[in-house]
Amino acid sequence: MNKAYLGLLFITMLGCSQQSSDEYVASAKQHIAADDLSSATIELKNAIKADPKLSEARFLLGKVYLQLAQYENAEKEFNRALDNGYSASEVIPLLSRAYQRTGADVALTKLAHQHAGLTADQAAEIAFYKLQAYMRLENTEKAKKLIEEMAAIDSQSPFKKLAVVYDLLIRKNNDAALVQIDSVLSDVPAQREALKLKALLLLQANDRTAATQVYEIYYQSYPEDHEVAFILAKLFTDLNKTDQAEPIVDQLLLINAEHSLLNQLKGVARFNDKDYSQALNYSEKAIIANPSDPALRLIAGYSAYFNKNYQSANQHLSVIATNLPAEHPGLRVLAASQLALGEFIESSETLKQFDNITQKEASLLSSVGLALAQAGEIEKAKQIVVQSKQVSKSADELARLGLLQLSVNDLSGILNLEQAVEIAPEQSLKKTLATAYLSTEKYDKAIELANKWKLEQQVDVQAYLLAGTAYMKLNQYAEAKEEFTQALALEGENLQAKIALIELEDRLGNKVAAKQGLDILLNEKPNFIPALIKKYLFAKQAGDVQVGLSMVEQAFSNEPDNMGLRLLLAKIRLNDGDFKQAITLLESLNEDAEKPPSYWDILGEAYWRSGDFQRAEKHFEQWLTAYPTSRSAIFGRLILLDGKREFAQGLKTTTQHLEKDQTDMQMQLLHTHFLIMTEDIDNARLSYEKLSSEVRQLPFARGLKGQLQAIDEDYVSALVNLTAAYNASPNARNVRLIYLCYLKTNQIEQGYQFLVTHFQQHQQDIASLMLMANVEIARDVDTAIASYEKALELHADNFIALNNLAYFYLQKESLNKAENFAEKALAIQPRNADVLDTLAQVLIAKKQYETALQHLTIAIEDKNVKEEIYVNYIEALLLNDEKALAQRKIAQRNLLKKSSQEKLAQLQKSYHLTE
Repeated sequence: MNKAYLGLLFITMLGCSQQSSDEYVASAKQHIAADDLSSATIELKNAIKADPKLSEARFLLGKVYLQLAQYENAEKEFNRALDNGYSASEVIPLLSRAYQRTGADVALTKLAHQHAGLTADQAAEIAFYKLQAYMRLENTEKAKKLIEEMAAIDSQSPFKKLAVVYDLLIRKNNDAALVQIDSVLSDVPAQREALKLKALLLLQANDRTAATQVYEIYYQSYPEDHEVAFILAKLFTDLNKTDQAEPIVDQLLLINAEHSLLNQLKGVARFNDKDYSQALNYSEKAIIANPSDPALRLIAGYSAYFNKNYQSANQHLSVIATNLPAEHPGLRVLAASQLALGEFIESSETLKQFDNITQKEASLLSSVGLALAQAGEIEKAKQIVVQSKQVSKSADELARLGLLQLSVNDLSGILNLEQAVEIAPEQSLKKTLATAYLSTEKYDKAIELANKWKLEQQVDVQAYLLAGTAYMKLNQYAEAKEEFTQALALEGENLQAKIALIELEDRLGNKVAAKQGLDILLNEKPNFIPALIKKYLFAKQAGDVQVGLSMVEQAFSNEPDNMGLRLLLAKIRLNDGDFKQAITLLESLNEDAEKPPSYWDILGEAYWRSGDFQRAEKHFEQWLTAYPTSRSAIFGRLILLDGKREFAQGLKTTTQHLEKDQTDMQMQLLHTHFLIMTEDIDNARLSYEKLSSEVRQLPFARGLKGQLQAIDEDYVSALVNLTAAYNASPNARNVRLIYLCYLKTNQIEQGYQFLVTHFQQHQQDIASLMLMANVEIARDVDTAIASYEKALELHADNFIALNNLAYFYLQKESLNKAENFAEKALAIQPRNADVLDTLAQVLIAKKQYETALQHLTIAIEDKNVKEEIYVNYIEALLLNDEKALAQRKIAQRNLLKKSSQEKLAQLQKSYHLTE
């Protein structure tokens, strides 16, 4: 095949691919007939692109948009069809529907319902929509006049009959209006406007059940009406018919997944179905828009509590606690959540809101009291004791009250424990009382309890172990040996009795006998932890630690799932300075494994001592969840809060702890820091003054001093102290503060060189790199570009870097590069006005005006969008030949900046908008 033929073939094929506008319209009609509206839309847009003044294509596209419920687009196309000469009698009826759906009331009132070519039924429909508009605009006089005109229309249209309804409503005769609506519905049961009007009147009459029934009929006929669907879902929910509301809500969420009230309705439905996880999820999405809504907070709080997510429960219920009436169950849930989180003071304060403490609160009260005592809040715990005494009746309640009293050194608590045992002489309560006797050194009482226990249950080995332990405490070793021996007689394999006898021999100085007994015990039970500890201690005393360590390692090797053995081995490794082995032992645990307090303590210390601070922070956060009162975990969480910039929460935590212990200098340091971060500078200075002179010499404390000096504009002194803090901790915050000092002391070049040097030494510090790039914009754009590109190497989703690079390359007229960066930024933040504007400017430069307008249209949905972006939107409208809309938008906003005013004036002049 020769080249000439190939060229001819190509030209022929190209010619065949070029359709005319009429052909596009013909194709679109076929798609419309087949109900393929998506394909029809494409064909009609192609027709308009080929011939923008083709009125038939505009009219058909408007009809398609109307069917797709895209009413604003339909309105625009119908108007263009009219402008280009399409038959008004065909357009106006459909345009009136579009106006009615978009609420364009003023535009509706200007439509001619008596236009030549309109049928009587069409005239009635258009007139009715105008009537609705007049009513909404509260123009009663014009509404009355229009009702009179409609009465003269020769039509049986239901719209004519509905005009009578409005006449009755104007006359305040709502009952008669409902009768008239029913008359219309008897003729046309699914008449759209009649159903909506009837439902509205029923709602106004506060007959929600009847209104719901009408809306349900409407929804069955017009499921595409999302506004009514929303109202129906809300009514179903209000009537506690969430099973009927939820399917409607699900459909609406597909359209707008972030809608606040829809998420609230979904949350209620999930809550009623006891799906608390999803109830919390949807409620929290709704709370973003309505953070103070009490109903939302209650649902979220309850759902979180039932999911054992006490942090979220506390967060949500605390917001509304002061507004809840006394005795509200939400307060009880809040107190229980605070208790679970270790917020014992808050929990006790919540309980104070109850007007009358009842037995329902007895267990909660004593639990809160115990927690307060364990946290060192003795005075507050004593207040709880007073309340608990009034309501504790059952054995469990008395036992808990007794423990609470003992925890605040109120020895009368033993009386309550004794009373609990009398009410319910169960082994668990006896053991609790026994523990109380031993901990308060009432060993005679413990022996008395043990003897009574033996009489009641002669074969219960626990009674003999209790007596033996008490005798040991009294140094009555012969009696102790007798008790432990009897325990072994009852239960020959009782390990507690065996190790107790070994300990007894050691106490008596019989080391050989103790070691022999220990070896026999370990030969029988090589994984018995108390025996392994004793063996290790014996080995350490003998200076041969490896012997004890080897036995522990062998035991763990035989039973790797034994948590106690794993923790024992990790503790030994930690004490020996082998941090890596200690960490490996504990990190290899299954995430779902139950972790006792010693796990958190050992692993946390191992992380810190090994210098692995990143994993330590994560560990402390998890630790605090498991054990809210742990001091080490509290400091770990404070570090985490600082990193997440949750300074207010950090301040709350340090404040709580300083209320208990004002001598805690470590907590005072962090308290000062959080006061500075929350901009409470006066209190920060007072807090700093409370630091001891030794503590003030620490680099961290010098950094705090430097920050206070910078706030006082003493930048020279601040620079000295901040540099000391930076040398100890070269983090991004110290970098930013030091650069500020250089800037304020007019050491511009030194400041920049400091940033350069810092980044050379810390090339993962993206925050400091972004600061350096920002500084470089004014120095050298090419250098700034290089820095922003390095930032993207570190974090590809840095949309600020992407957007800035797009702008720089736009200025350099590297439009493809600019578009690439802008598109990536938009993918990360699709509704960010600055990003949308940057991409739009690139597209305008590439003469892709329509796409640019689409982006800017999204950008100006934000009512607070910058003036320059708003002016760019007007320019895009003009570039797309949207003069009328541009003029409307110009009238809708007053520009304050001179630059914006000047650009707008130039646009008006260029496009002859001022004529």
